[in-house]
Amino acid sequence: RVSMLEAITPTLPVEVTDHTDALDTSWVLLCSIFIIFMQLGFAQFEAGSVREHNVIGTYMKNLLDLALGVLVSAAFGYAIAYSENFWIV
Repeated sequence: RVSMLEAITPTLPVEVTDHTDALDTSWVLLCSIFIIFMQLGFAQFEAGSVREHNVIGTYMKNLLDLALGVLVSAAFGYAIAYSENFWIV
């Protein structure tokens, strides 16, 4: 099974193939930053949807959601994305 990138890699110059890992990592980092900003926006939306005395609880729930998401992504997401023989898949 040959991926599309492997199929076109021999035709690319050497300097282009050297940067593919850096570009992949940069793209994942950029998407992660966008997701964090979406979490912040959703926290603001939820805070505007509840009564004033429930705002802090809503922020804490969203902060806990973000923290758990980061931990699970760090524990399993990296292994699934970059490991060739991950035990779940």
